[in-house]
Amino acid sequence: MLKKYAEAHQYRNIEGLVAVWPSLQSQKKLYKKTQAFFEDPRISETQMLVKPLDWQLAPEQTVVRCERVEQYVKALAAKGLGPADIMPATAVHATTFPDIVSKKKFTTRSVVWITLHRSGDDWTISAVDDKKPH
Repeated sequence: MLKKYAEAHQYRNIEGLVAVWPSLQSQKKLYKKTQAFFEDPRISETQMLVKPLDWQLAPEQTVVRCERVEQYVKALAAKGLGPADIMPATAVHATTFPDIVSKKKFTTRSVVWITLHRSGDDWTISAVDDKKPH
């Protein structure tokens, strides 16, 4: 289940994420934020590692404390210069220079608690929290 969660993030697949974490759709703010991240064309090279550190087992619910490492590259654009920016007004031509694009790699390390819920033979994620659930 944790592998499917990480893969859904890595491939930016909102449907795959909802398949393993159905209650995400009812968390409107988080769902929209996640969907916007997945659909952002400036984002590339997304990776996620979820490493279990310890867990609390129960028949119908398990809480797994994990180290989560998220990495991605984001294209950052700076407005291109126009001729008036580098030439006197009398020498302005209809030429512009392209926008300057740079890429920045972001890495986030965090500890999260992932609550798994059992329904019959299947397990799904019911919550992902940065604080230990009560």
